[in-house]
Amino acid sequence: MRRHLSFANVTATLALFFALSGGAYAAKHYLITSTKQIKPSVLATLHGKEGRKGAAGATGPAGVKGDRGPQGPQGSYPTVLPSGQTESGVWGGGYTPMGSQDPYREGATFAIPLAASVPLGRAIYVAGASATHCLGRGQAEQGFLCVYQGFAENAEPPNDENVFDPETPAGAGEAAGARGFAIFLESKRSGLTTITGSYAVTAP
Repeated sequence: MRRHLSFANVTATLALFFALSGGAYAAKHYLITSTKQIKPSVLATLHGKEGRKGAAGATGPAGVKGDRGPQGPQGSYPTVLPSGQTESGVWGGGYTPMGSQDPYREGATFAIPLAASVPLGRAIYVAGASATHCLGRGQAEQGFLCVYQGFAENAEPPNDENVFDPETPAGAGEAAGARGFAIFLESKRSGLTTITGSYAVTAP
């Protein structure tokens, strides 16, 4: 039995073809809602090259000051001056001698004691701005005491030998004590004698 193609058969066949092909085409379209739906190798190719770094932006306004932190524990005051550390202070005084060259002694106390006395040759009296081992006011090489002279009136300039440990007899072999030093002063003539200055000592 031969089949005869009719217009109705062709139309039905084409309609079925387009219906099937249209359904297949629609089935290939997906709604992407997350990068997790994309294969990592494909996702990597979608990233472009990093661009040049832009100019720095304007500084933003200062932030709000934070709350004050808790108070820390009280520190301990050093009992001796640590090695290599320097401390400084002032010394001086005045007196009226009965006659010329009447001796007088003036002392100074270290705010922080040294671990030991300063031996002879390590206390330098500086009549000018600086001297060997004493580079200037407030400075002393490690292991040295530098006694800087300031104002002086009617006073004989002292020297290194005039600096001594006030807690030991003069000439006992110490240029200064662990807690301070003293200076022998002499006047040039009768009348008011005044001399002042500063010191610096660096622990050995």
